Amino acid sequence: MKEAHIVDLEGRIIESIIVTDDRTGVMPLYEDRAPEEEGGQPTEIIVGYSIAERVPEGLYQPRWDFSAYDGYQTAVMEARLSYAQAYSDWSQEDEETRGDAPVLTLPEAPAFWVEGLTQAEIDALHKPQPIDPTEQRLADLELALADLFTGGI
Repeated sequence: MKEAHIVDLEGRIIESIIVTDDRTGVMPLYEDRAPEEEGGQPTEIIVGYSIAERVPEGLYQPRWDFSAYDGYQTAVMEARLSYAQAYSDWSQEDEETRGDAPVLTLPEAPAFWVEGLTQAEIDALHKPQPIDPTEQRLADLELALADLFTGGI
């Protein structure tokens, strides 16, 4: 079993779920919508995705980059088609002169999980929060009172 994530249409994690180890990649999640006209057929619309890919550490708010994923899927499909054509051409050549068989080379996968916060939002997380003067004064008075009752011990 492993962890997968339900994400919204923006790629932001809504919840984490447990799936079987054989689940990989991205699966759309559908919802039935009532027909607009009486007697019409309900329609399915995509309301999110199940993503069974590990989230890398170090991200404040992970977000799935659908454009990077779609671009990679397209590049993989093109590489496979190119390989199939090269292999077909190679297999039709004379066996004694054709050389080594072509090798399928897939493109390197980019990062699909990216940071969902802007740099300004990350900086704001690390900025010390101002202390309310009233709260600080109350804390100082509590310490002074404790010192009085304990005799400064």
